Amino acid sequence: MRFERSFRFADEHLNGLLLRLVGRAGIAYGVDEHHTVYYRKRDEERFEDILADVRAEAFDSWQVLSSPEDWIPKYRDEIARRKIPCYEEVNNGRIEFLLPGRARPHSWQMA
Repeated sequence: MRFERSFRFADEHLNGLLLRLVGRAGIAYGVDEHHTVYYRKRDEERFEDILADVRAEAFDSWQVLSSPEDWIPKYRDEIARRKIPCYEEVNNGRIEFLLPGRARPHSWQMA
């Protein structure tokens, strides 16, 4: 079976919840030694629904911040400076940030 998509929460608790929910959902998936979940493109919508449930466990209202790779350190620094709770995600090999809905990263003035 070929898996075209991958996802992992850096936070072990959230990633464990993701693994449990994916296991119950009845979609085909695989897991590597880093606990990255691999799934098929055709199951992407169902997988995204599961992700929404896990993200809602972290924050009542949430958003995902994606950025070019070279901006990741800048966003990490700004998130830390502002003391915003954050969970990193690795979505198809790209680092993204799960933030509370009240955060407004697109309004941040960053150098």
